[in-house]
Amino acid sequence: MRIAVYGAGGIGGFMGAQLCRAGHDVALIARGEHLRAIQEHGLQVEWPDGNYTVTPRIATNEPSEVGVVDLVILGVKAWQVPEAARALLPMVGPETRVLTVQNGVEAPYQVAEVVPAERVIAGVMYTGGAVARPGVIRRGRGTGAADSYIGQLVPEKAGCTAAVASLQHTLREVRFRIVVPEDIRIPLWDKFCVYPGTLVGSLCRAPLGVWRSVPESRALCKCAVEEAVAVAQARGVALGENVVMDNERNVDAYPAAHFSSTARDIVNGRPSELDAIVGAVVRMGRAAGVPTPVNEFLYAALLPQELKARGQIQWPE
Repeated sequence: MRIAVYGAGGIGGFMGAQLCRAGHDVALIARGEHLRAIQEHGLQVEWPDGNYTVTPRIATNEPSEVGVVDLVILGVKAWQVPEAARALLPMVGPETRVLTVQNGVEAPYQVAEVVPAERVIAGVMYTGGAVARPGVIRRGRGTGAADSYIGQLVPEKAGCTAAVASLQHTLREVRFRIVVPEDIRIPLWDKFCVYPGTLVGSLCRAPLGVWRSVPESRALCKCAVEEAVAVAQARGVALGENVVMDNERNVDAYPAAHFSSTARDIVNGRPSELDAIVGAVVRMGRAAGVPTPVNEFLYAALLPQELKARGQIQWPE
């Protein structure tokens, strides 16, 4: 299969490496020092099962150099999706499928504004790694233990179409645990609903083990999740009854030093997925007539730092 990974970071880079290692024709689209390292030394993967290096067919920052492929894995951050969706068009032919793997629930629909919606496959990934240094993806022990999900964006409740079944088979062959639900929106929202609560860590400037032990900050997390669930239900997404309870268990299960990737970006002054997470809850809540006061507070409190990270405002010296 001819595959292009647009955004060869922690998730996209690891997926591309596994597929390349299995013999697929893989092109990697990256930028900066990460791209230069891949071009010079290949993409290296460090993980407990054994380190390895792959050499993609091409590593570039120009999608036009790749040509038409069978599958584009869109691995950029959620806030980069609208621009990336337009940029990937030179790689899209009549049969190309685009797989989104972002946090949040809006990315598949943003891609569907550019690519025919029936060719967009939404992914909910619970596996991947992180860019340890340019050209190197590090995957920790235990990552990938949970099922990941893929499903065709439209029509809703499409189930396992031929294209989705083919992709499921391809990803399972390279050791991804892939499930195809009848309605991809359910796992998409199931993962999304817990994310607003994780940004309590960035607001408190404290790791999970600290803020979960403080009743007031823990309650803030729970309320943020409850509001996201209410928005999902108002949009007709039939989540299970235990989403909030499951989140409470997850809060206790993670290591004490844990920061979510978005919380870590905010704390470190980098552009983050704030808008795609709590911003999305607020936007969709307003559209559905669902109050989201806790998410509005989180968004308003963290937005100045986000704008600073993007260079849109400056703080006085």
